[in-house]
Amino acid sequence: MSHYLERIEQGMQRMQAIQYEFLNDRDLDRMSKIVDYMPWLDQFYALQGLGQRIHLIKNSSAYAKKDNIYLTRAGRIISTSGGISPLKDVSSLDIRNLDP
Repeated sequence: MSHYLERIEQGMQRMQAIQYEFLNDRDLDRMSKIVDYMPWLDQFYALQGLGQRIHLIKNSSAYAKKDNIYLTRAGRIISTSGGISPLKDVSSLDIRNLDP
């Protein structure tokens, strides 16, 4: 039993480390701060890169079921299940109940 719990704890620690590293991602930073000043092509490549990295996070552990990135400033949701889609009505977004 302790071996099983140890494996779960290691998996959770690995996912947490990847998520903290992701918070410093250049594309995520640019899309959340300066998207209004980015050329369309740069936005496209940044979204594609974020989509690839979110899949890496999901595939890093069997315990990750669904991952989403909500880019309210860019008006987009990046999801491992639905790809990149528009974020509808950002003004009424309830952060307590986020689900695309």
